[in-house]
Amino acid sequence: CMETWQADMRGWETQMAEYQTAQEGRQRAVSAAEGMLKSFWEKFSFIYDASVTESWLYMGLIDLVLVGLILFFQKRKDVI
Repeated sequence: CMETWQADMRGWETQMAEYQTAQEGRQRAVSAAEGMLKSFWEKFSFIYDASVTESWLYMGLIDLVLVGLILFFQKRKDVI
């Protein structure tokens, strides 16, 4: 009975060591991801503070600039 218990305990210790190793790797990955999210939030949090109207206004402005640039470069290409 004691030998069975000792064998079970050795098995449990092995499993626990594997679990702790996996847990450490998982914690490193989570910490890295949290760091990336924190950095993103610090740099771009203003994006989430905008209203829908502001967002549409900015998207429309970007679209107008891009269309203007496309027309300019297309005309330039035709001339050259």
